[in-house]
Amino acid sequence: MLRFDQVPPKLPGLVIEVAWSQRKLDLKELANVYIRRSRGLIRTVFGVNLNDIYAAMMRQHQQGIKATLGKAAATFSVWRAEVDKSNGSKGATAIPSVLDEVFRDEDGNPVTGADLQLSLKDFICEEIANSFEDIEDPEIVLSSESLCRHYERALKLYLKVEAQEETQHAPLEVSDIKRERKHKGFAETIGLRRSQRNVNPRRSERLEAKLRAS
Repeated sequence: MLRFDQVPPKLPGLVIEVAWSQRKLDLKELANVYIRRSRGLIRTVFGVNLNDIYAAMMRQHQQGIKATLGKAAATFSVWRAEVDKSNGSKGATAIPSVLDEVFRDEDGNPVTGADLQLSLKDFICEEIANSFEDIEDPEIVLSSESLCRHYERALKLYLKVEAQEETQHAPLEVSDIKRERKHKGFAETIGLRRSQRNVNPRRSERLEAKLRAS
């Protein structure tokens, strides 16, 4: 988690956020927080919205279907800092340069031309960039095919980890149930824990009467 009380060099110039189970609005809110509270030291926020894919996987889970990469769209957005020093104090506003660009269509295919375009200056704050004379600002382009490939690789790893956790937990739960049933049966057999259904009310009353008489 980023701390905004850190000295400037410890704050990144670019932040990447992925909305998985979050709403679309969360990305916009996070971008505003990062840029405004860092006063523009965080220069660029790149947000990827995979919420539709998450929702599709949840529907598969509810239907008892094994989760797959699914057919659902994915988008990305980019916010950049606009620094204002007009009032004598430095402030920054998050300005969207790209909003909800669909790079993966509803069939799970990369969208041609939906490329992510960044530059070197997106990775460093404005003050550091301006401290260099004639700094080059090469463009960095990630194609929609590349974005989809990275997403699918990450999601496959996520599904693998989820499957491993379920495999590890399931036998423990079953064994615990069997162990509890075995213990319960043994306890009832030796009379430590008797079911109310097996207690004879009249016999209990006679036993209590004998105890009082003694």
